[in-house]
Amino acid sequence: YNAGVSLNGAPAVCIKVTEGTSYVNPDYSPALGRAHSAGAYPFAYHFLHQGNAAGQASWAHQHAGSTPLMLDFEPTGSSNPQVADATAFIDEYRKLGGIIYLNYFPHWYWQQLGSPSMQPFLSRNMFLVSSAYTGYTDGPNGTGWQPYGGQYPSVWQYTDSQQFNGQKVDFNAYRGSLD
Repeated sequence: YNAGVSLNGAPAVCIKVTEGTSYVNPDYSPALGRAHSAGAYPFAYHFLHQGNAAGQASWAHQHAGSTPLMLDFEPTGSSNPQVADATAFIDEYRKLGGIIYLNYFPHWYWQQLGSPSMQPFLSRNMFLVSSAYTGYTDGPNGTGWQPYGGQYPSVWQYTDSQQFNGQKVDFNAYRGSLD
């Protein structure tokens, strides 16, 4: 929903590439170009639907190619993806040669699924991206930095309405270097 946003000043940019087995973001390629022009590190994300993980992985890989991918694992409409959908997607995406290490799995959805163990993701070397729109705090008690399912978040999406270059966008924190 941020087509055309200027990416000047962003160190890293996550761009939606695909959803399910039929949607491709029409702004993906232009946004990828804007990220490169702005000197930002770009990565893509696929919005996972329940079922047909192999088909979704193929669809995402067809459009993201060698760009690193994050899996967006949350419900939409009548689609409620399960841990098995996410792990099957990750396994198939990697079999196709895709690069995937980030798993956006919000705490609230993790709770809706019965608070499952995160071991299936840990064993696949996946890093957790949490979301908690409580306002950012860098201290150890920041809501989005709290572990769940046996995994600590590596990235915290702390707002979906940060003003950035004239548009409201999702904003994330990462306690590390761009390298």
